[in-house]
Amino acid sequence: GQGTYKACMRMTDLAGNISYDQTSTFVYDPNPPSLASLNASGDNDGYINASESSNTAALFSGFAANEFASASYALAPSTTNCDQNLTYGSMPLSNSSVFSTQGSYKVCIRMVDDAGNIAYAASSSIIYDVDAPSLSNLDQAGANDGFINADEDGLTQPLFANFSADES
Repeated sequence: GQGTYKACMRMTDLAGNISYDQTSTFVYDPNPPSLASLNASGDNDGYINASESSNTAALFSGFAANEFASASYALAPSTTNCDQNLTYGSMPLSNSSVFSTQGSYKVCIRMVDDAGNIAYAASSSIIYDVDAPSLSNLDQAGANDGFINADEDGLTQPLFANFSADES
């Protein structure tokens, strides 16, 4: 199993002389690291909006993994595979230039242990949405002349109907 070992040898020559020796210790580690936790931080509540998109807050903190020596990160669209084909570096920020279009993103994590085993993991989704919603339709229903007069004051019908907006 996984652990620290050394090889011990018993040697005998043709004359029957016996000696013992051993190697220096070595570590047998066939298991790659695994992600234990990654906590959203700074502006990251699952969305990066217009006011947050210029901030320099890290997207995640509180990284924890089992049996790792180093970790690096890459921001990528959610449909991207987290693998050796990405360029990894420090934790991405809210103002990352990778946020080029609105949509769903994730942080890919590359973890390496002391033995050189490599593993990849991904964060939860981050929705990049910097466009505010806009009103596309609003019809006046009550007081449709632009005034509420004494006769209309007690009416219980809605003032507006057919409301719709663009959900950017």
